[in-house]
Amino acid sequence: MAWPWEWITCCASFSGISQATFLNGAAVRWMLRSRPRHSAHRRKPIF
Repeated sequence: MAWPWEWITCCASFSGISQATFLNGAAVRWMLRSRPRHSAHRRKPIF
């Protein structure tokens, strides 16, 4: 069964975006968890 190229591209880009978002969230959680304890009271925005 041949799928339309637009559908394949859209699905691939969507999966790539969701995977990048998941990896970014994991990296942010790891960064927050690995920060020193004494700097936890200073809540500076990440972005």
